[in-house]
Amino acid sequence: MGSFAVLAAVIDLDATFFFQLGVFLTLLVVLHRLAFRPMMALFDRRRAETDDRVRKAIEGSQEAERLTENYTREMGAVAAKGAEKKARAREAALRAVSELLSRERAAAAAWMEGELAKASREIDTTRNILKGEVEGLASQLTTMLVESPSTPPRPGS
Repeated sequence: MGSFAVLAAVIDLDATFFFQLGVFLTLLVVLHRLAFRPMMALFDRRRAETDDRVRKAIEGSQEAERLTENYTREMGAVAAKGAEKKARAREAALRAVSELLSRERAAAAAWMEGELAKASREIDTTRNILKGEVEGLASQLTTMLVESPSTPPRPGS
């Protein structure tokens, strides 16, 4: 019982306790309305703004990914079109070169045939001229042999 008496002496429930309790509760209500509630509203606003910014950042990141995918896809399509145009241009150039070579080969063959015909005519003309000269020389030689003395000249004499 002795310890209970000491405890009773420490807690004195008189009117000042209830007055202090009333002041404390009044201060708590006033502070709640004037400080805690605005501070909690500020925290809620900050949290909402942070959540909104995070949401916008995620949306921006998703939009960037989508745009990157679109860009990559479009660049692939452009590269494919470029390769296709390059292939068509190369094919056209090869056809043009082939046609040009064919025309030039035909022209060269025609020129060669013309030159061969011209050379053949010159050869025939020269052959006819030489044939006439050979016949003339043969007749002169025959005449010389017939009119010369009967003994042929000896070689080396």
